Amino acid sequence: MNILFDTNVVIDLFTDTDDFKAAFTAVDVALLRDFKLWLPACSTPSIRYLLTARKLMKAADARRAFGDLLQLFSIADTTSADCLAAYEHEHRDYEDDLVAYSAHRTGIDFIVTRNGRDFEKSPVPVLSPTEFVDLFKPADIVYGWETLPPE
Repeated sequence: MNILFDTNVVIDLFTDTDDFKAAFTAVDVALLRDFKLWLPACSTPSIRYLLTARKLMKAADARRAFGDLLQLFSIADTTSADCLAAYEHEHRDYEDDLVAYSAHRTGIDFIVTRNGRDFEKSPVPVLSPTEFVDLFKPADIVYGWETLPPE
């Protein structure tokens, strides 16, 4: 199965929030299920930039982390046909539409994003990280934060 992770979920991997837990778990579940992980090519500059702009890490660490992402994820390229399709079907956000049409052409099964509303007309089904985990997590896998009482 081919799973594309949107920019916001990838950036969440580098934060210390509940969004991190959801993003980490979604990526881990995809790896456990031996799914192929994808990033949209059109989002890679934003991901690289945000790692340092949000002061999530120092520039050298951001470069290494970005390199690690490029090793872990395949890249869904963006073609002129994707640009035209996104333009013709623009819903809320051109970049999100571009991600959706690139994902569609690449054969992506699901897009994982926290911005489901911006993908309402996506030709590819969209799941939040939590929805993805609920759908695909093996029953015998428990993450540490799932066993902790609420704060």
